[in-house]
Amino acid sequence: SFNNQSKKMRVSSFAAMMATAAAAVVVVLFAAVDAAPAHRASPELDTLVFSRPPSSGSDVGDCDGGCGAAEYCDGSTCTLCAPCPSGQKRVQCSGSSAGKCVACSTVTDHNLDCNSDASRKYVADNDICVVASVVNAPCPEFYGLTEVSGSVNITTSPSFRTGTIKTIGGDVVGASRGLTRVQTDFLTSVGGSVLLFNNSISNLNTGNITTIGGHLLANTNLLSNFAAPNLASMGGSLDLRGSYMKSVSIPVLNTVGGDLLLAYNPMDSVDLSSVSTLRGSLYMEDMQLSSLDLSGFSFIGGSIVVYGNSDLSNIDCHSLGVCLCREKETAP
Repeated sequence: SFNNQSKKMRVSSFAAMMATAAAAVVVVLFAAVDAAPAHRASPELDTLVFSRPPSSGSDVGDCDGGCGAAEYCDGSTCTLCAPCPSGQKRVQCSGSSAGKCVACSTVTDHNLDCNSDASRKYVADNDICVVASVVNAPCPEFYGLTEVSGSVNITTSPSFRTGTIKTIGGDVVGASRGLTRVQTDFLTSVGGSVLLFNNSISNLNTGNITTIGGHLLANTNLLSNFAAPNLASMGGSLDLRGSYMKSVSIPVLNTVGGDLLLAYNPMDSVDLSSVSTLRGSLYMEDMQLSSLDLSGFSFIGGSIVVYGNSDLSNIDCHSLGVCLCREKETAP
């Protein structure tokens, strides 16, 4: 481990920095990294209650006729029904586990537009559960899908949920949409990126999602907590910069294909013990760190940027073999 009482530091892996002069070099033993922990259930998804105001209805507090096919009226709000077996979709339900499921069809060339009555009617009338893409989401027909082979583009709205969809093959585009709440329900994988930056989301939990093929960009929000209880791998970057986070929970995240960016959050500690491979850089500047444990990492392809943490006195680079430490670069 490396001890430094007051310096602002920039730490890099040996592979990325061996040609660069350094203020100090510390050699530590290389240690094997255990396999990623087993899949965990998401506490938030034990009870699937995420209610929204009724979409229609003549009286306040009456959602009769205002809920989608994959929802039921629970008092004055529309609540998501339980999903149907594979190859079926929900067409009716009266409670979280009751109702009717029917065989559904895949239409790979239809793009559901939630602002188009004709598009929505086509999906509903043909019992479609898989579409090519979705724009202006959500709508009741969107909640009834099980898969989107392409991307989902979110409309400007305070809240968004994925309903009974389990797989999205492309991107989830929700940047600068005025979002305050996002829930991923039964979603398990996203083939592209999840773009949620520049919103007002206060808590973000990725629930049952195990893989994201691209980036998860949730920077510049109002986040106080971030949890990814089942997320094991990402093809791109995880960006959570510029919020108010006190905690980050990534208990099974083993591989990050891009950068890991946690900077500009008032955290005094962060648990990165599950992460073994980071192909990009680690950015943790201007936080409130007092120590940094990198002992779980076996590979970091870029740099480790930790300047602006005045109380940082210990960095454990145990598994990386060599850490090169230097002062923060300043302009001439």
